[in-house]
Amino acid sequence: MPSAVVIKVIKPKRFDDKAMTERLRYHAKKVAGEMKQDYEATTKTWEHKPEFKETVSAGKGAGGIIAEVSTTDEIYSYVDQGTRPHVIRAKNAKVLAFASIFSPKTKPRVLSSTGGSRGSTDTYRQEVHHPGTEAREFSKEIEKKWQPRFKDRMQEAMKDAAKASGHSMK
Repeated sequence: MPSAVVIKVIKPKRFDDKAMTERLRYHAKKVAGEMKQDYEATTKTWEHKPEFKETVSAGKGAGGIIAEVSTTDEIYSYVDQGTRPHVIRAKNAKVLAFASIFSPKTKPRVLSSTGGSRGSTDTYRQEVHHPGTEAREFSKEIEKKWQPRFKDRMQEAMKDAAKASGHSMK
């Protein structure tokens, strides 16, 4: 009886770049939505409600897949990045009125907000030397939290897209 060895070339389907990009965009949009929830948690107890915008970019011009959450809100920027010491002067009134003792609603690098509290004693001055506001660094904390998670999600999305197109390795 003759023996034989048969070798067959396995030719995979053409890789579908469009499907890969769509899969990555889908997962990036989910990550952006979850990052937005973290930003919104930092202002949950605020009367002032900043608007946060989610953006997902893809392609060579973007340098890959980018998930971004941003705001142009000036007040949020002051809280997130902090302020330098500065002088505040009464402009539209004879004096400034403010609580002399208070508890802030947010803490540095904590992705939540509390009710805070306002002192019961008001102070009146024509001018105040504000010591500045300590940066809360929410954006840095959110980046620290989400950078590794985003990488993991994109790896999973690529595996899913490869499997769906017949290119996964077993």
